[in-house]
Amino acid sequence: MESDEAFVRAFLNACAAGDLSSTQDAISSGRLSTENLDEGLERATREAHPNVVAILFDAGARATSAKDWLTGTQPQMPGIIRQFFDHGLDPNT
Repeated sequence: MESDEAFVRAFLNACAAGDLSSTQDAISSGRLSTENLDEGLERATREAHPNVVAILFDAGARATSAKDWLTGTQPQMPGIIRQFFDHGLDPNT
């Protein structure tokens, strides 16, 4: 079994790359903390991967953890922004 550090690093790389299958596998393992999910959400948001953002929210990532990344390095998708609002981000903050 790979170390926890290597496992989390692989998970975060999968989130940033938009690798839905690897992200789902990591979540299903039960080895990720809420903080790991939040960091994955930041990376998936920054790189504009709406499907990965959705499964991270479903797994328990917190909307407030990645709100600063909504501008992203690529044009942001309205669907990602909507997911943040649907998961508790206040548009007035």
